[in-house]
Amino acid sequence: MDASTIAAQKVDNSPRMEPMLSSSSTPLIEHKVEGTSKPKPMLSSPDIYHLDEEGITPLFELPFYDLLLSKAHVGPTYQMSFPPSLDSKLPSTTVPAIIKCFGKTWELKFCGDMTPKCFDSSWRKFVDDNNLVVGDALIFELLESSSVKVMFKVQFLSCAIPPELQEQINKSRAERQAIIIDDE
Repeated sequence: MDASTIAAQKVDNSPRMEPMLSSSSTPLIEHKVEGTSKPKPMLSSPDIYHLDEEGITPLFELPFYDLLLSKAHVGPTYQMSFPPSLDSKLPSTTVPAIIKCFGKTWELKFCGDMTPKCFDSSWRKFVDDNNLVVGDALIFELLESSSVKVMFKVQFLSCAIPPELQEQINKSRAERQAIIIDDE
């Protein structure tokens, strides 16, 4: 963004529905969750997924679900279910599901007719492709939900510490340990 654009934005006192996170000219689209009283604007799909490629991104004030992965999520059964608090925002039938994560797309089946609502066994491919393990933190942000499809943007933080950092962490901990001198 150049200086003249910034100056123009400071002078413009018109109300904004949501701050723009991208300088692209792509128009905003509305969030598509059936049963909500009014749609919320959000960045267009290309802008959202471009941000994903850069790492963790801010949430877009859409319904979301966060969790720490347990053994059931990552094997051997690979079960991924959603909390009852999202039931009213999710379809009650089996529909195609899409997960967008770090610039990639996974196609799954969402089983809305199950209790609790969940992904089918295709969840395993997402887990395996991303090397997810017990303790990883995930955030599922609901981008679209209808009687024909659900789409989530997923972000995750790995609990694994890269080996090249582990030595630095150990050294830092050793330096911070208190040294006790007994004068007796």
